[in-house]
Amino acid sequence: VKILIVSQYFWPEFLCLNELVKDLVKDGHEVAVLTGEPNYPSGEILESYQNNPSEYSSYFGAEIIRTKLRPRKSGGLNLVLNYLSFVFSSCLTVKRRLSKRKFDAVFVFQSSPVTVTLPALLYKRITGTPVILWVQDLWPDTLSAVGFTDSKLILGAVGKLVSFIYKRCDLILCQSTHFIKNIAIYNHTNTPTGYLPNWADDVFSQPPTCSTPTYEKVEGYFDILFAGNIGDAQDFPSILDAAEKIKGRKIRIVVVGVGSLYEWVEQQISERGLEGVVVLLGRHAIECMPSFYSKADALLAALAKKEIFTMTIPSKIQTYLAAGKPVIVMLDGVGAEVINEAQCGIACGSGDAAALAASMISLSELDKGKLLEMGASGKRYYHENFEKNMLREKLVGMLQNKVTP
Repeated sequence: VKILIVSQYFWPEFLCLNELVKDLVKDGHEVAVLTGEPNYPSGEILESYQNNPSEYSSYFGAEIIRTKLRPRKSGGLNLVLNYLSFVFSSCLTVKRRLSKRKFDAVFVFQSSPVTVTLPALLYKRITGTPVILWVQDLWPDTLSAVGFTDSKLILGAVGKLVSFIYKRCDLILCQSTHFIKNIAIYNHTNTPTGYLPNWADDVFSQPPTCSTPTYEKVEGYFDILFAGNIGDAQDFPSILDAAEKIKGRKIRIVVVGVGSLYEWVEQQISERGLEGVVVLLGRHAIECMPSFYSKADALLAALAKKEIFTMTIPSKIQTYLAAGKPVIVMLDGVGAEVINEAQCGIACGSGDAAALAASMISLSELDKGKLLEMGASGKRYYHENFEKNMLREKLVGMLQNKVTP
């Protein structure tokens, strides 16, 4: 199958998509990826890309077509300009470089923003090629959930855009079964909708291959690791409130990642005297994450108390399960359901700092055998429900079914 993949973000940003592209090429499919200049999560175009763009033009045999965009930087206006610049430059690329090329299917990886689908729809209009949309974020709900806007006028306009997009797709896939009901609100023409969850990169289920010089275990301490973006959605105010409640105990919250709230969290740690409780380690390469996971005693995920987040499985959940470690989550809905079904840790409600602190204490008091049992249970659940090869075969079947005879 000849596949055009459209995503505003790609290697080195999104791991699940990177792994998919690598395996599709390995399986003999011809893959091209239309994406933007790498600028996430730092908000600036990667210096290594600026120095040598050609190094970012192919990925394990897949052709990577990079389009110009305004870097994310910081602030709402810059983010909007970042989104719009990708759409504009990618549509130009479709007309000038891709309109004469024939692909069998177009696959859109739709994290934020939903506008990433527009270049794919332009290509469909020119060539008639079917478009499959994989929804990772629900729009317009995401805009209000992360505090971007509460304007009914703006949300209504975005809702109409979402309906416009759904109507013109040939298949809509959801990373969570809970998305399907929400998508139906905007899917006025009943475009077929299916379920395809995320999976973890292979690196998370393999032994560590690099060291973690910035992270050293402290004898007698129970370390709970949070890995990923530090932003509004991850509810760090509640995580820090929980940290205050475990002061004096031999428990540490180790944070690996960066994001829009990194400096705020750093300031709060100082103001609240949490230096020995919350440890910020910054951003690290994906290859090093298994080393961090292996040293930690448990892994932490959290989402703010918003209705939209009850329908979302944070992508880190799959990596946590694959790593075979006990998991603590502070979230509602389907993400908590996964942890409870997997019997791999403790789930407490979104925004409940007291319950999170109690969960941390409870887990830290368990014996090593029980912790190992939880981790193994999570790993079994991962292989039964989120195993990469199984899901990739399902996706390839969907792509082949949409190929024009």
